[in-house]
Amino acid sequence: MKNKILRIVLTGMAIFTIGIFAEGSKKGVKFTNPNVKISTGKAKEIMLQHAGIHLGQKVRITKIMLQKENRKYFYVIEFFTEDKKYKYNIDAGKGNVLNFSQENRKRAENKSKGTFWDIIGI
Repeated sequence: MKNKILRIVLTGMAIFTIGIFAEGSKKGVKFTNPNVKISTGKAKEIMLQHAGIHLGQKVRITKIMLQKENRKYFYVIEFFTEDKKYKYNIDAGKGNVLNFSQENRKRAENKSKGTFWDIIGI
């Protein structure tokens, strides 16, 4: 009886250990699409070059998505710098900038001049 329980426990431990090591060796599943020839990294490079952003500038990317519209794939990328907010659509097949927009960001320090009562007008 003890040998049977020992075998079951050892078998369970072996299966559990093999499962852990097998899970760690997976690199992930990659899907390929022949219409998407530009990677997200290349799309970021194109976008930053088009926007005139230098490598030393602080940039925060808030959105990067691959979308399909009218059988055409494109990346939607939104990011901001210290003083501007940008939105880009980049063709995922050729790397062309389809459209973009930029707007100035309001800084908190400009809003906070004076006391609370001065700001609300009392």
